[in-house]
Amino acid sequence: MKITIVGAAGEVTGSAYYVQTKSGSVLVDCGLFQGGRKSEALNRPPTGPKQKLDAVLLTHGHLDHTGRLPLLAKRGHTAPVFATPATIEMTSLILRDSARIQAGDAERRNREARSRLAKPAEPLYTPEHAEAIIQCLKPVPYRQPVAVAPGIEAIWTESGHMLGSGSIQLIVEEDGKRKRVVFSGDLGPRSAPILKEFEPFREADLVFLESTTTAATIVRLSRRLMSSCASSRKPSRGRGRSWCRPLRWAAPNS
Repeated sequence: MKITIVGAAGEVTGSAYYVQTKSGSVLVDCGLFQGGRKSEALNRPPTGPKQKLDAVLLTHGHLDHTGRLPLLAKRGHTAPVFATPATIEMTSLILRDSARIQAGDAERRNREARSRLAKPAEPLYTPEHAEAIIQCLKPVPYRQPVAVAPGIEAIWTESGHMLGSGSIQLIVEEDGKRKRVVFSGDLGPRSAPILKEFEPFREADLVFLESTTTAATIVRLSRRLMSSCASSRKPSRGRGRSWCRPLRWAAPNS
């Protein structure tokens, strides 16, 4: 199994992870980079045109986790995009709005162009691309394994971040071995009036934990996490398991 981070590493937007095995491949999230021209220049499809893609799995509907999906449709991908029913509704709204904004921004830039010889600005994607990928959205339940690719199952649990949000556990069968990989997605906030509390998975061989918070909180949480990981590893020695792998700690840009 090979996992490539294709977003939100050294950044706080653009979440995407490309998971490859000998028999299947999936993309976990497909977020848009935001935060200025430097970040936005990274907005390209997370996978190459010749790379296999059996499915996309969404943790939730926010743009920084879904906003590059229409680029897959633009390239011709028709792979299913699995998400909870509420995430499908939120993603559809957000992608349609994003495509409208992309088109409006391109039109404005072309109006403001000083030279008619300048190359016309084109939107990152169009409403047609958004509609094409929306047609690929497939609903999944919470807490039930779903076959998403050959040799790969996925389970969603509540992550308490927004309506429909979830953490995802991949169960990968390869070379006669079973591995569990957890992608936390965005967690919390706790005690929000209309959201449920997040539900942690009880078992994992590898965890990708998304943690974007203030710098003052980073140090406190990282120490607590490392202490927890150290104690969690002790009973698992001899089984080759590493329970916690923090992915990134970065201050927000707003």
